[in-house]
Amino acid sequence: VLFGLLIFFPLAPAQEAGDGTESFFWGPEDLISITHNGKSFLPASPQGIALLTEPRISSGLALTLKVRDQQGEVIGFASELEVFPGGGLAFGGEELLVWETVWTVTIPGRGTLFLHQQEQENRQATEEIIAPVLKSGGSWEGDIKFQTSVGPGPGGYGVIIGGTGDFAGASGCFIEVDRITKFEAGGHLHLLGELRIMPDC
Repeated sequence: VLFGLLIFFPLAPAQEAGDGTESFFWGPEDLISITHNGKSFLPASPQGIALLTEPRISSGLALTLKVRDQQGEVIGFASELEVFPGGGLAFGGEELLVWETVWTVTIPGRGTLFLHQQEQENRQATEEIIAPVLKSGGSWEGDIKFQTSVGPGPGGYGVIIGGTGDFAGASGCFIEVDRITKFEAGGHLHLLGELRIMPDC
């Protein structure tokens, strides 16, 4: 998950009647904090946040954000913890980067969901957006939407580990869908996201 500044709008219907599917959305304005080892092209935020510089955690990334429903109302909050192979978040190598991600989504009054997925670098985003902007110091505007989830569940889905409250005993799968509309020099990525929960997959 990557962030910048943009107004929120949903990527897809949040719920499909009768099948238990439900989505949680966020926009860049919903970012609360993000940190890593300080070497990423994405700036850590807010300014002065502690970095993950110690050797055993320097390949990690941690963020917190607000989540919204289909109508754009803030209904909860979430954390995402990511662990990258090697020294941290660095796109554009010979092989596509694949990394481990754990989500915790808390909806007050309902409970908490625990999710696990493997994410994969989107080479189109790397080659058409990130690399040219970082090289030129300019900016990019457009519209690229892609699924970041590639496993470990069947069909490239992430898996629901469990939950509390209304989500107690939850199982099934989910996908994360991201949409990039702008990237500016300095690492300001305008991104909107969706976690689509599918208990009956």
